[in-house]
Amino acid sequence: MARDDEIALDRLTKRQKRPETGDVFRIRLANADYYFGLVLDGDMKVGPLAPGSIAVVVFSGGSASGEPGELDELPDRPLLMPPAIVNQRPWTLGYAEKIGTTDRRPGISLKFVDRGRGKVFDMYGKEVVAVPDDLTGVWGVGNEHTLADKIMASVGNARSYGNRVNPESEREGG
Repeated sequence: MARDDEIALDRLTKRQKRPETGDVFRIRLANADYYFGLVLDGDMKVGPLAPGSIAVVVFSGGSASGEPGELDELPDRPLLMPPAIVNQRPWTLGYAEKIGTTDRRPGISLKFVDRGRGKVFDMYGKEVVAVPDDLTGVWGVGNEHTLADKIMASVGNARSYGNRVNPESEREGG
């Protein structure tokens, strides 16, 4: 089990309630920029570990100030990383902080690949005919470490945390 000091995110707030569809949240890489996301479905009725999984996207365009600009304009930004399905931990542990709500959604078709079955699904669990690409998420449930790793990979930071190997520690003999 990973310790809090092994995660590449700053704790932004105390425990928060379960996010709802349309919630806009911010998440901050440790001592770095804030990134902004949107809850697409706060209580998925299908999918891995459903009900209760949460479908999210995180948008490009970090902010040192933590201010996203107009919330209704966020869905117009490109995605920073593929969509993700996560549990409630990023909110209950204070890594994801709700900053508002919007009724707008990104204008893309969200898809997730189930690597075990070699199939692609939409966020409602319907199989779709699609070739996985850079914006195809994984049909599985992640947590705050998943978000940290995906954001870091997208912004070019090669470190990884949690239950993954940190290449620097391997070279250092740790």
